[in-house]
Amino acid sequence: MYDAYCRILERIGLQYKVVEADTGLIGGKFSHEFMVLAENGEEKLVFCPGCGYSANYEMSKSISESGKENKDNKINKCGDFTYPQQGDRCINCGKELKIEKGIEIGHIFKLGDKYSEKLDARFLDVDGKLKPLVMGCYGIGVSRILAAVIEQLHDDKGIIWPPSIAPFTVNIIVTTEKNKELSKASDMIYKTLKELNVEVLYDDRDVSAGIKFKDSDLIGIPVRFILGRKFLDSRLIDVEYRKDGKRVELPVDS
Repeated sequence: MYDAYCRILERIGLQYKVVEADTGLIGGKFSHEFMVLAENGEEKLVFCPGCGYSANYEMSKSISESGKENKDNKINKCGDFTYPQQGDRCINCGKELKIEKGIEIGHIFKLGDKYSEKLDARFLDVDGKLKPLVMGCYGIGVSRILAAVIEQLHDDKGIIWPPSIAPFTVNIIVTTEKNKELSKASDMIYKTLKELNVEVLYDDRDVSAGIKFKDSDLIGIPVRFILGRKFLDSRLIDVEYRKDGKRVELPVDS
């Protein structure tokens, strides 16, 4: 399941960290939180660029340079007394730790046999012996993922939806109003795309092309099909990609 969660976030295209986390009341042997990096995230995470160590702020450990003394002291009490600070060193490799903010979108727990032993939930193994079930607990926040995408994947124009979770894949925009040829062609393109199971937003509002382009940028649909004067003159559609603004010309047969 750990790998499955990673594949989900990689397919979406989000920058994320997997961190050690407290098992809390659910318990179990250990747990991991999946954090999408975001400046406005509600969680702090600590990680080491050197060895890959990572943990949420509450579970993180570090070596404080300012806390070292050049003499031996008798230790009366051991415990966690402070959180890591920017510039503290990794307990594993000694490299400088990084502290960033993130949005928690998933939490998985390895429960082991904590509950199965109490519930006497067992199975027969290949040798015919009864053994306790090994259990896990897996949570993922669908609405949190949407919020994290908007937080991380946007520009000054609006959202940049990744194709894997975009509400629509293509936005059809007709720039010249009340033109029968353009209306007929855009209707045909819309129908063809729908037959190919492509989710399409067909903007046929009676407003200016500028408003349509602004709204399209704001909504962040990955691909834009633009039909205007160029189509009337040479049967070419401008195909524009929201992510990088790249444009290509697509010829359309009559």
